[in-house]
Amino acid sequence: MTTPTETREDEEALPALAQALQDWTASLRILLDRLFKIAVLETRLAALSFVLILIIGIASGLLLASAWIALFAAIVTWFHALGLSWPISLLLMAGINFFLAIVGCYAIYRMSNNLMFRAIRKFILATEIHDGNAATTADRNQQPAQ
Repeated sequence: MTTPTETREDEEALPALAQALQDWTASLRILLDRLFKIAVLETRLAALSFVLILIIGIASGLLLASAWIALFAAIVTWFHALGLSWPISLLLMAGINFFLAIVGCYAIYRMSNNLMFRAIRKFILATEIHDGNAATTADRNQQPAQ
């Protein structure tokens, strides 16, 4: 049986609990509001940075291409100054340029093999699932025969 004083204490505790819950939800709302504001600001900063990176990358690519053309022209002029004719100088430089392009393509081809995740694929293909248990070939070789 509850006494009248215990009932009164329970009735007084309910408003305190309701106030604590209301304070907690208000704090949570403020925290989430601040979190979303920070997320919005960081998203804007990331978008602006991404656009600037693209613009700077395109400008750098154009500058690099024009520098390559200027270097190409300087080397052709140097070949001509050594006594080669203009057509031979241009063909020689085009050949050098073509050779460098082939070397670059070969390097890309070799590095593209690293994108295949060979070890992971080999592991996945070597893994068999028996009765819900995964076992690799190496695991099966180490298990005693039954």
